[in-house]
This record gives sequence, structure tokens and C-alpha cells, in this order.
Amino acid sequence: MYSRTEALSQGSRLVGYAYTALKEAFYSEQSASLLLVDYDTIY
Repeated sequence: MYSRTEALSQGSRLVGYAYTALKEAFYSEQSASLLLVDYDTIY
């Protein structure tokens, strides 16, 4: 299980890519324009 988690969390993988993109957006110059929405509030 841990090897699968590590594999998915790498920067070029499914979860890792999204997490890296979020970190880059959060710390970028345009972070004031970032809108984060809790998935549960959509429905």
C-alpha cells in the first residue's frame, strides 16, 4: 500500500501533480486571485 501511495504522490503522477500545482498557485504572485472551494459545498 505504501509503495502505491508513494508512486501516486510523485510530482508527475495523479495526486502529486495536482498537489504540486496547488502549491505553486498558493505561493505565486497571483495567489490573491486563487479561489479554493470545498467539494462538499458544491452540492
